[in-house]
Amino acid sequence: GINAEYMGLEAFGDDYRWSTWAARLIYRFPILLDAAAVVGARRGQKFLDEFGEIMTGVKPKSEFLKPHHAIPMMFETFRQVILQYVLRRQPMLPDIGAKIMEEENARSSRKRK
Repeated sequence: GINAEYMGLEAFGDDYRWSTWAARLIYRFPILLDAAAVVGARRGQKFLDEFGEIMTGVKPKSEFLKPHHAIPMMFETFRQVILQYVLRRQPMLPDIGAKIMEEENARSSRKRK
């Protein structure tokens, strides 16, 4: 393992341990990223902002264990397992870019009229 004291990582406290654990979990179960993408698309920008704050260390990683994060992720992970491994469907990835382009095209066509 990595000597956290030697690397100067003790200043990060438990955040380093949480990040390491999360990285290993996602490496072993990449379906968690599919679930996070779907939950983020469904919950919207507020959820994504808070997710970003947790991932960048503004808020502690333990926030992911709170019910408003853990429960939707748990259910969506279960749903993705059923969809991908039982029903053999492709991952349900949000197509946010296409939606934004449609809205922008509609807005610009209204301005031209």
